[in-house]
Amino acid sequence: MVAETIYCHHGEHESFCVFCYYEGEAALWEKAGEGAARIIAERGRQKSVEGWTPEHDAQHDDGSLAIVAACYALNKMPDYEDYWYAETCEWWPWHPNWDKREKHDRERSLEIAGALIAAELDRLAELRREAKEG
Repeated sequence: MVAETIYCHHGEHESFCVFCYYEGEAALWEKAGEGAARIIAERGRQKSVEGWTPEHDAQHDDGSLAIVAACYALNKMPDYEDYWYAETCEWWPWHPNWDKREKHDRERSLEIAGALIAAELDRLAELRREAKEG
């Protein structure tokens, strides 16, 4: 269910462009900051372009959304001796075809990591709501 490549309205950014996606919503940038806005835009892209729904995310009740987020967060870490654990994320829980870390730079990897954490938080929030109701 992957859509074709989408470009922002000024044709400079592949996929979702934070600047275009939230055009006219300066309050988001002022309140949350650029990093949070970039994560929000990536989460929107995951839903709109990739088709990941709350129902799909609910199937990942094994913690894999958070594990994959950690793997993306460790991707392309600066080369420091103390960060030996970041060289590879051996905990990747999904099929290797879903591992696209190599094609992303550090900042893009962090956007994806943040969006996956948001997906996991949404999944947990839905479980909490369901527990309250039933």
